[in-house]
Amino acid sequence: MEFGVAAAVNAARGGAVHAFSAVADGGRLATITSDFAATERGITIHEVYVHPDGPQLATLAELMDRGELEMSMSPRAIRWSRRPGALTRVLSGGGGAAIVLVP
Repeated sequence: MEFGVAAAVNAARGGAVHAFSAVADGGRLATITSDFAATERGITIHEVYVHPDGPQLATLAELMDRGELEMSMSPRAIRWSRRPGALTRVLSGGGGAAIVLVP
């Protein structure tokens, strides 16, 4: 059995290397940081560029308030030291929509 998640997202400076280690061979990693560029194990890395846009965020919040926009995931935060158990829950289908690993 191959371990790892099919895709991961990183938004923490210095966190891409940790997110990368959780991705299965051939998987994908999206990151807003430029601190990691390894492409081994067939993992595709996408660097995502973002800029602050208060008016756009306010518009999205209004759409959510009116029920015109939904977010289907409800991430759970789990400490990095407990990642083996988190991965087991994801692989067994009991991890929820997303798990956020925190240091």
